[in-house]
Amino acid sequence: ALSEQVFEDFTEGLDPAKRFFLASDIDEFEAYKFEIDDQIKSKDFTFYRLVHKRFLDRREEVKGFYKEILSKPFDFSVDEVMHIDYDERTYPTSDKELHERWRTQLKLNVLETYYDKIEEDKTKSDNDEEYVAKSKEELEKESRESVQNTLDDYFDFTDDLEHKDYFSMYLNAIVETFDPHTSYMAPQDKDRFDTHMSGKIEGIG
Repeated sequence: ALSEQVFEDFTEGLDPAKRFFLASDIDEFEAYKFEIDDQIKSKDFTFYRLVHKRFLDRREEVKGFYKEILSKPFDFSVDEVMHIDYDERTYPTSDKELHERWRTQLKLNVLETYYDKIEEDKTKSDNDEEYVAKSKEELEKESRESVQNTLDDYFDFTDDLEHKDYFSMYLNAIVETFDPHTSYMAPQDKDRFDTHMSGKIEGIG
């Protein structure tokens, strides 16, 4: 039961929206689903290393195509359905399905931004007679650029994450299984936490 909980918490913590791992990845990980407790006892990190490396690989794949998706206008006249309940989602079964999942997600994000920009542009036009309203094409392009900037920031942030940050996630998946009020801090983070809580850096004063 402990192994299964750690397995779920770590894999879902890395990919909660099921937009990176493939179903085949999860199938491969499941070979260790009931062995993690034994690995902890023997200081064996096979499961962690496999999942961590695969996540980084999948991340690089996504980085290779999300800008391409956002480089072209979306057709909002097409009827499409997207399931946004991530708990009910299954993992994509192929690279093609993964690409399609990102396309529909990005289309939804752009559509939401596009709607807000249309409303904002309309308000400006109503309140300012000299304001020149933008075309729908301009607003759609701005929306795609806005979504891309958000994703660029996300990938820039995750690029800065180090091995110790992912390992902390794994250790937290373990300790929180025993006690949800317990968490692990990497040594450097613990030092920063102690400094913050003490209100001083060093010395007397």
